[in-house]
Amino acid sequence: MIRRPADHHPEREVAAYVSGEMSPKDLRRFEAHLLECELCWQEVQLNREGRRLAESSREPAPASLREDVRAAVALSVGRRRHRRPMFIALVAASAVTATAVGLVWLGPHSDQPPEIAAALASYRSQAMPAEPPERGAPDLSAAGLQLAESGATRLGSMPADVYLYLESSGTRVLVFMSSRTFPEATGATQRGSMSSGWTARVEGLSLVCGSRPVSFLLVGVDPTLLQRVERTLAAQLR
Repeated sequence: MIRRPADHHPEREVAAYVSGEMSPKDLRRFEAHLLECELCWQEVQLNREGRRLAESSREPAPASLREDVRAAVALSVGRRRHRRPMFIALVAASAVTATAVGLVWLGPHSDQPPEIAAALASYRSQAMPAEPPERGAPDLSAAGLQLAESGATRLGSMPADVYLYLESSGTRVLVFMSSRTFPEATGATQRGSMSSGWTARVEGLSLVCGSRPVSFLLVGVDPTLLQRVERTLAAQLR
């Protein structure tokens, strides 16, 4: 039986890890910690298994991202050759598998700003922050959505409130709102709509960003639904 130190909180740290809420410094520390802590690795495995069925239909990560993960794990293994070989092998193999469905976040996507990469990771992980949001949740019932959860998070270094909405079919939409302007996603298309901003399609997910009347970022799988959400949000916050 593995004994848990009094100051050790695997559940909390793993939740922050898979949702991309750790600072770069904490992220590096935790990834190094995973190579030597079986308790935290078990929590990662449990987290991954709990989301496996829900995420199994999603597009796999691009080959470039998988290669980045393999390289990062290989580097960590090279620096820790005194660790148990079997445990390190499991870390390397499982990290690549988990990243393929977006469940373990080992750093931002190389071609996206950190804030956008963190928003994508947050959507795929299905983990919500525990801290309450600073703003009240928008009413998106006119778009056919009901609020499920909300919280305060950080996308890279950018503070933001995040709201999870569900359609009757179970389709999810994440709404991020911030006092700062969201960076433009790589490959985004500018537009001159009612809320200005841009749209993008990244790894099977749609993104809609606007700066009026507040700075917001929408993430979901259905671009038509996101357009409805944008219209409802703009009308409500005008």
